[in-house]
Amino acid sequence: MGKTVRFACGAASVVTFVIGVLLIIAGLVVVLKVVPDQTKKTIKEQKQLIKYKNGTYNDYTKDWANPKYISRIQYWVYDYKNPISIINRGQLPDMDEKGPYTYVETTTNDIDGMQDDDRMLTYTQHIKYVFDPTQSCLGCDPLVDKVLVPDVSYFVAMQTLTELPLGALCQQLFPTLPCELIEEEYETVILSLIDDALAAFKAGPFIEVTIDKLLISGYEPPFYTRFIQNVADFICLLLLTPPSQCVVSSPQNVSYGQTLNYTSPHYTILTGKGDYQRVGFIQSFTMENQYNESQPWITNGTLLPAAWWSDCGGDIQASLHARTIRGNTGDFFPSFLKTTDVVPIYVDSICRSIDMTYQKKCTYEGIDCYRFELPATEFNWGPRENCGFCFPLQYDFYDKNAGDACYPDGIMDLSGCQDGAPIAISKPHFYQASDIVRNFVPRLRSKASEDDNIIMDVEPQTGTILMAHKRMQINVMANQFPNISTMSVFMPGAYPIYWLNESFYADQGTVHDIKSDLINQVKLYKIICYSVVGLGGLLMLLSLLSMFGVIYAQRHKDD
Repeated sequence: MGKTVRFACGAASVVTFVIGVLLIIAGLVVVLKVVPDQTKKTIKEQKQLIKYKNGTYNDYTKDWANPKYISRIQYWVYDYKNPISIINRGQLPDMDEKGPYTYVETTTNDIDGMQDDDRMLTYTQHIKYVFDPTQSCLGCDPLVDKVLVPDVSYFVAMQTLTELPLGALCQQLFPTLPCELIEEEYETVILSLIDDALAAFKAGPFIEVTIDKLLISGYEPPFYTRFIQNVADFICLLLLTPPSQCVVSSPQNVSYGQTLNYTSPHYTILTGKGDYQRVGFIQSFTMENQYNESQPWITNGTLLPAAWWSDCGGDIQASLHARTIRGNTGDFFPSFLKTTDVVPIYVDSICRSIDMTYQKKCTYEGIDCYRFELPATEFNWGPRENCGFCFPLQYDFYDKNAGDACYPDGIMDLSGCQDGAPIAISKPHFYQASDIVRNFVPRLRSKASEDDNIIMDVEPQTGTILMAHKRMQINVMANQFPNISTMSVFMPGAYPIYWLNESFYADQGTVHDIKSDLINQVKLYKIICYSVVGLGGLLMLLSLLSMFGVIYAQRHKDD
């Protein structure tokens, strides 16, 4: 009887030990293999833009078409304090910031259809902006508040005046006048007239304008309304020309491209069918050309219009980095992100793709995330692959001479996609720009910080964007005109106009879905699996104790 009991106990211990081992193996296999594979399979199936046969779309497409993100755009506008000293004494610019002026965004992505066996989707994005005084600076009103800023139309017009031959200039400005009567020897007289008239008609390089007119509705360029028309009247008087032939047609209002009703380019993107990691990748687009409505901008596949960026002095291969559309518009992020990943995004407001890189781990509403940022290298012009973002300089800027290839690091030339206007972008407060650029505006130097960068916080498993801040600064590249006495000591450089922060925050519904559908489920599976592993370990321990007990009892009996 004793032997039978000992045998039964030993057998039970062995069976218990084996069961414990199997439970540990099963638990580890499930938690390390089955759960990740199932999660990946679920995300892969869901992360596609799908249109069903009945004409409806899957939930992922519906959520993208009508985003639930809490989004807004805020502007801080620079108000210049020393324009007279800048013009007459060549002093560096000094300015205050006014803002924020906050506009709440409502976004819709209007789908036109699918092509190529549902691998391609065409759509247009529409955004409506509504001013929100509760999120703006106290008492701020964009329709009332005024700032003094550099007038970009002045520099465009002055460049035209000083570079065109006199006859061609006359023909361009006053096509109805008998320009052949104006002889070459009058050139110095007219240049002197220009110099005097600029002061007399108060058509200088700075303009006082409301925030709304500066950013959104636009303002009449005073160089034309105050100066060109008066010059035309004077010339007509000299030539005894009828006044009806001296009316100068006013150009379109000056604004910086902002609008209360934004319409994006007409995009063709990948749906993710066949490769869910490339969902949203842009394949081509067409967009309205605000400078020439009869000639819209059209990409050549994923190549941007050639006029937008430099050909690198004929090195077409090197210029492709600037001209190639890479990634999506920022609506999608790849799933299963690693800290070594580089994520490309096309930003239509700056006419180029950027590469976002990992910065650090973060947390948003209790969800672990990765923070990606725009590295300083994206605005550094030393690497050969960045040569396409540079145009030969027409004037001296900072320590660069006319004819040099690029602006200093930290400033990117946007003139190619701005119809030649001397517009450049940078990070706010010239963050990460060259010292020579930052020293040009001393008051901004102390304000620059990592809060001036473009960042995106992303849940790494699903690629869901939890928070994003698109920050950039718009600058006028103002140059000196030595032949015009009122501009002969003007310091050329980047004169900031405003900076913006466009913010996106995941709504509570998105946060809840991620927690309930992914994080909490995975946690539950892990708890169950590790409990099974723990149970297996406990059974193994009990079996070992039981076996040691049987052995001890046997030895005690033998003694």
